Amino acid sequence: MEVLPTELLESIFVYLDGYDLNRCTLVCKRWYTVIANDRLWKSVCLRNDIKKEHDPVLSEDSAEESLKWKKFYQLYIQRCNNWKKERFTKHKKGGESWFFQGWASYQGICLLPTYTENTVDVFRVTRKSFDLDQRIHLPIPGLEPTFLLTNIETISAAKSNITILYKRVDNIYKLDQVFACKNGTVVRFTGDSEDHNDLLSFISTIYRRCGMVRVIEFKQNILWICDYNSGRLFVINGKDDKWFAIDSVTFFKTGYDYVCFWTNKSLSICNLYGDIIFTLSDTGIDLMSFNDNYLAIKFNERNHVETWNVKTKESLTTIEVALDTSLVVHKKFLVLLQLQHFSLSCHNIQSGEICWKVSYRLPGPPRAPLFPCQLSVILNKFLLIFPSHRYGQQAAKFSVVNIKSGEIYYTSKFSGIVVEVSDRLLVTLSSGKDSYECGNHMFIRSYI
Repeated sequence: MEVLPTELLESIFVYLDGYDLNRCTLVCKRWYTVIANDRLWKSVCLRNDIKKEHDPVLSEDSAEESLKWKKFYQLYIQRCNNWKKERFTKHKKGGESWFFQGWASYQGICLLPTYTENTVDVFRVTRKSFDLDQRIHLPIPGLEPTFLLTNIETISAAKSNITILYKRVDNIYKLDQVFACKNGTVVRFTGDSEDHNDLLSFISTIYRRCGMVRVIEFKQNILWICDYNSGRLFVINGKDDKWFAIDSVTFFKTGYDYVCFWTNKSLSICNLYGDIIFTLSDTGIDLMSFNDNYLAIKFNERNHVETWNVKTKESLTTIEVALDTSLVVHKKFLVLLQLQHFSLSCHNIQSGEICWKVSYRLPGPPRAPLFPCQLSVILNKFLLIFPSHRYGQQAAKFSVVNIKSGEIYYTSKFSGIVVEVSDRLLVTLSSGKDSYECGNHMFIRSYI
């Protein structure tokens, strides 16, 4: 082993997990040096489909802007174990007279609007604390924050026909731009964010002559804005200020690198620059899920799910399902939950072949009529199943399932309405007791 080149040792070590790698560091000084190389840990992460994100909240003790790959891998495994064994730190907000609305979270940064005070409270969640990090005072009354935290750097707050965009600079959200739609075009205010007089003058000029507008996506300096009155979707390149519009948009859904939207009776998927890569005409959609490669749709009043390859536009499979089916696309797999048949199954999205199938029943009392549940993938390993909000204000329990095998790790001991979920946080509304009545308390369970 002493004569093996370093590159060959690294190509062997990459097939080991973190536990075995740490044991190998005890063999000799050379192995310790090779395994200490961060390049090896990067290869280990990528081989196990562990993607690194700009996420300083993973470790409250880390002062680095981004974590080393070894540290990131260790914290990722720790979070997986926390989800698998239901280990979390619980924080409680609210009270008997407190009313929930508009909560959002992303990577340990949590936003909660306070409508009576016209502010937005920014909380930072760590393993041990849930602290107020910043209070944003909105410049005009009546703004309704609609948080789009697929990019932690930006948030937006809107009021009928005005959308205000905040940008995170030096860990502080600052007023950046204001948008409105006027006469089929986009009007933008980019003055000094601290000069509220200029802002109020801009708003008073266009306020009564613009359509209702919302910022729906802001990635890679590409801004998506929807004018709900006219049904136009605007795509703006922030670098050169070029933009174009898509007409008659009735609904949209954003992915990691793509945006899916409906225009009249057609469905289209395009990239962040607005280039349409997939179109499906004459669709009455009940449920849909998609990623960068695949699309799955359950049509209205049809007992089947159809799948497509987004990039090749090829129709792949048709799978017979019950009317109450819930679905989610994950990598090259399609997960189906059929409450009427008490079944949870995973299918190869290209062939339709069943990878695994288990019996599944919603925990708690029987519910009628049955509505589709919400499915969320956590850490690329777990499937979180919880009842849809269409159950109204009745709380429920949820389940965490191994997405590769269908094994049910656990069912929650508490009941609540799940209002936000991410790799790190689970936010529920409940009374705090083992009850199916929804209370006014918000519980933040941190799996960091």
